[in-house]
Amino acid sequence: MASRRERIAARLGMCLVAAMAIAGVGVVARVPADAGSPSALRAAVTYVARDLGTLGGIQAIGKAINDRGQVAGSSRTDAHTRHAFRWTARGGMRDLGTLGGDDSDAAAINERGQVTGVADTAGGQAHAFLWGPRRGMRDLGTLGGSSSAGAAVNDLGQVVGTANTAAGESHAFLWTPGRGMWDLGTLGGDTSAAVAVNDVGQVAGWATTASGLAHAFRWTPEHGMRDLGTLQGGKESWAVAINSRGQVAGESLIRKKRPADRAGRAFRWTPAGGMQNVGIGFGYSRAIALNDRGQVAGVVATPGCCHAFRWTPGRGLRVLGHRGIDSYVNAMNSRGYVVGADDSVTREGAFVWTSRGGMQELGTLGGQTSEAFAINDEGQVTGVAATKHAGWHAIEWVPRR
Repeated sequence: MASRRERIAARLGMCLVAAMAIAGVGVVARVPADAGSPSALRAAVTYVARDLGTLGGIQAIGKAINDRGQVAGSSRTDAHTRHAFRWTARGGMRDLGTLGGDDSDAAAINERGQVTGVADTAGGQAHAFLWGPRRGMRDLGTLGGSSSAGAAVNDLGQVVGTANTAAGESHAFLWTPGRGMWDLGTLGGDTSAAVAVNDVGQVAGWATTASGLAHAFRWTPEHGMRDLGTLQGGKESWAVAINSRGQVAGESLIRKKRPADRAGRAFRWTPAGGMQNVGIGFGYSRAIALNDRGQVAGVVATPGCCHAFRWTPGRGLRVLGHRGIDSYVNAMNSRGYVVGADDSVTREGAFVWTSRGGMQELGTLGGQTSEAFAINDEGQVTGVAATKHAGWHAIEWVPRR
């Protein structure tokens, strides 16, 4: 796991690019200071932290959580390797093993408790896997090349991700229990990646065109890969999420006359309305999550800092505020609850934001830092938190009813 300093440096780099974009377009946005208002604090929910532990090492991270409260992530072992895990309230943290090699890493979990990610084989190659409670870890193979990685899994047990072809290209794939791994192709170029799949098998990702530019796509079993284009004035785009209605969220890169003026814009694409800019009023925005209500969560840049936002159809964009210097989004549930991290000079703290409670700090396991990576529809949150003994443990924050 990257160190806090490395993660903050990466985020500050993103904000630097965003600040350059703001300077280029001359946008100054107002930020509502509602995160810590008295009314918000009165409506805040109390969260209880649960230490999920590790697999014997000093680091573990919770990356995904389903509505049953089962958590998937990765942990260092006592053999100094990294293994994927699934945690349940009844069984605790379970080592999912590997495909014969040293390391594995989980990316997503579905409502059936199946986990996907990437694991090393005995030959030292990295392959996508699907782990299930009955069958254990299954090698999903490749598209004829040496490697693959699972990015998401739906409740049908279908997995999407990226795999190498025999020609050495990297292509998006869809794996199904009945047909195995499909090559979803490209938009005329040589590269594509699938990042999300809904429960009817629709896939979102990005692919290169014949001109070598990246465009967001939506793939459906009926119509194949559809180029979602870009926002007006844009050259490239990338998808990050798809919901049950087939709507897609992502980022479109806007290129101005000067290279320094390039900036990303968060978008939502719908079958009826096409691609819509949801970051209007800001020089830079990035979408991170999309729910079935069509709400988009992400990050916008204001002069000097970055802020988490939630955009709602008919209501527009709402900046969620911050408790430190910057705030970042990692996930959002179907209720519109948003989770992520809030940075200050001395610490990084996990937060949950709700429309009634505002931005609420979730706390740590005795250390100085934490970050929330996923939230389910019950309001349970998972992520990573520092302990008082200088370790990093996977954590679950559970709302107290």
